[in-house]
Amino acid sequence: MFLPRMIFMAENIKIHKISFIDDFKEIISLTKQAVKFSRFVNEKDIDEYATKFFLDAYKESSISLGLYLDGALKGLILFRYLKEEVINKDFPNELYLSLLNKFNNYKYLENNYVYRETCEALLKEINENFDGEITLFVTDKSCRGRGFGKLLLKECLKEIENLECENIFLTSDSECNFSFYLTYGFKLAKEAKVKYKKEEITVYIESKRLK
Repeated sequence: MFLPRMIFMAENIKIHKISFIDDFKEIISLTKQAVKFSRFVNEKDIDEYATKFFLDAYKESSISLGLYLDGALKGLILFRYLKEEVINKDFPNELYLSLLNKFNNYKYLENNYVYRETCEALLKEINENFDGEITLFVTDKSCRGRGFGKLLLKECLKEIENLECENIFLTSDSECNFSFYLTYGFKLAKEAKVKYKKEEITVYIESKRLK
């Protein structure tokens, strides 16, 4: 327990709101680490689709935090408040519309909505009145195992509590460390299989009561 605290003290770590423009390169790199986009789109289109994917979550985010190590973005977390409509003032609408127009007629390699549809079905089965959702959470693979994800999640949960949320959720799956959230009071609420042409994964809805 003592060693991680010494590491954090020795490293220049800051957690604050991300800037899409300033952090664009790192944001897209992290987003690609969070999702297997090669499952859905051709290799040459992955960066653009990763941008669209991030912006889908970013445009309605109430909380958008980044963890910076020596000034470089090494992790990010987005949270969407569900009790009222939120408009992200930093959202680059023109860029988003151009990407949306491109991918509206794109021939996908796989059904890119099957994951989302499965999660939506599970949420209907749970039938709880959630206040918000953690929509994207990832730390850079070069920094994993150093406690950065714990720092970022703890800071996000503090800000979520300031919004007076009582019940939140997130989706995770068997391709990531889904058990990580259980140590922070999240509980497995529902799970289901998502089948692609060549593989199958398990998706989980994990929920947490704050009050």
